[in-house]
Amino acid sequence: NSYADYIWIVLFCSDVIFVLMAILDLMKAGRTAWLSPFLMRTFIRKHSYEHYLIVDFEATCLFKEKIVPQEIIEFPCLKVGSRTLTIESVFHHYVKPLHHQELSQFCTQLTGIVQDMVDDQLDFAQCFSQFESWLREESLWNRRDWLFVTYGDWDLRKMLPTQCKLSSIRLPDYATRWANLQKVYAHQSGKFIQKMPAMLDELGLPLHGRHHSGIDDCINIANILKSLVGKGCDILPTSDFSNTATT
Repeated sequence: NSYADYIWIVLFCSDVIFVLMAILDLMKAGRTAWLSPFLMRTFIRKHSYEHYLIVDFEATCLFKEKIVPQEIIEFPCLKVGSRTLTIESVFHHYVKPLHHQELSQFCTQLTGIVQDMVDDQLDFAQCFSQFESWLREESLWNRRDWLFVTYGDWDLRKMLPTQCKLSSIRLPDYATRWANLQKVYAHQSGKFIQKMPAMLDELGLPLHGRHHSGIDDCINIANILKSLVGKGCDILPTSDFSNTATT
């Protein structure tokens, strides 16, 4: 325990820090070919997708009755960077229903969407055109390095195809596969958690805003996504429009 020992430890730590800083500088410059596979796995996390697009639609509904046809009345989408897991851009519109134009009291109580919020809005076909314009503005159009992320399969397996058919829109190829975070977590933990608030509790996360507000739930999904990535989960397609799980 002499002073010489302490000095040696300080010098050793300084050398380690110097080496790590040099490695980081080389990584930033893209000069990583010399790194061993172990170091590559340690310092560089591979990302299958550059961006995740989180969606959570809200739709017309009745209390204990099926509404036909059901229509999207809120269309939120968050663009999240896969490396930083931060929200980079937001698309959010309320949508005017055409077949059942008056919202039920139950629908308003569930979603927080009141009649005035949809009456003067675009219909779905117009809204979807704006969404695809947003994809172009965000340099996502005709690219395959992004993936939709949902909590549950309903949004993209049922609701979007139903709405596209109602609005005479061809379901785009980019909307035929997605990552359902319920299944991502189940694959990692062996536990399937049905409800979003229960998943937030499981991960020790607070509920943001109002559950069943589309935009608030997108933020909750973004927080779940960040937590799952932090636990080492791979965010890959779990579901597709053929009703067949892909993982």
